[in-house]
Amino acid sequence: MKRLLAVRSLLHWSLSSEVTTETYLPGTGVTVQSHLVDCFRVMLTHESEPIVRIALLEGLKALQPKPQLPPGQPAMAPLQAKPQTIQTPMRQRSVEYVEP
Repeated sequence: MKRLLAVRSLLHWSLSSEVTTETYLPGTGVTVQSHLVDCFRVMLTHESEPIVRIALLEGLKALQPKPQLPPGQPAMAPLQAKPQTIQTPMRQRSVEYVEP
């Protein structure tokens, strides 16, 4: 019960505050969010209670960064040139049926 409450409390705290984007370890690129994701993954490998495992999986899903496009950028870059058609020679095969 304590582990379940801890996971849910940490997830609620991290999603409701801006502290998750701050650097966790000075001089590194580790943020509070990335550290929490790592902790949840470690907990998931050792956890035996199904309800806590579900909470950890939901937490990992909620903490994963959503891919976002920069403002004003199209989803796909336009093609610069016409696609080239590559022709490959077809191999012909013959099959013989032999009756006993």
